[in-house]
Amino acid sequence: MAIKMLPFQPEPLVPTGIAPNTALALPPKRVKWINYQMPTKAAQVKAMYEIAKAEIAAAVTKVPLFWRAIAKAEDKEEFWRIWLKENEESIKNFHIVRVLLVGFTSEEDT
Repeated sequence: MAIKMLPFQPEPLVPTGIAPNTALALPPKRVKWINYQMPTKAAQVKAMYEIAKAEIAAAVTKVPLFWRAIAKAEDKEEFWRIWLKENEESIKNFHIVRVLLVGFTSEEDT
């Protein structure tokens, strides 16, 4: 078997902003978050376990429902308008697994 060895992160990762409001932009062609909607909490837990066991992701996490409101809101007032529309049923049935995939390829291979 032959493999091509490439550096993990050839691009320098440069933080932006001033603490505590800093960010780190990850190279878009090398790093990707993928969300999976699961039908039940048990399916969510099983998927997270199987992904971790297979070691196919750099990270795996469950997504809290309020992250959706944070992502959609432009300001805190809009966050509360969005969040207060949720009900017990929508909260109970929200099961998303978020997986971080990191590509180990060169720009020429993409």
